[in-house]
Amino acid sequence: MKKLLSGLMITSAFLSSQVLANVWVEREKLEQIESNLAALHVLIEEAKAQSKQTNYKHRFDYKQLTKDVDNLREGINHYLTSPLEPAPIQDLSEDYGEYK
Repeated sequence: MKKLLSGLMITSAFLSSQVLANVWVEREKLEQIESNLAALHVLIEEAKAQSKQTNYKHRFDYKQLTKDVDNLREGINHYLTSPLEPAPIQDLSEDYGEYK
């Protein structure tokens, strides 16, 4: 009986460490995603500036794209800082373009 309990305790400790390791890997990946989303702001601003130099009748809504990227970043940051508190769900835009 002692061997069985001992074996269960060792297995439990091993599984707990595996779960903890997976949590930290997930957090690292989410931090990388958040960092990449932050870097998107530079690209969005560059594309926005470039679009002002064209006379194309179809315009991309960079303001809405920036808002959606910010919402994604906020959701990730909320999860990383308060994983047990539910975050409000915000819909992303479905349309980023319009004819002028």
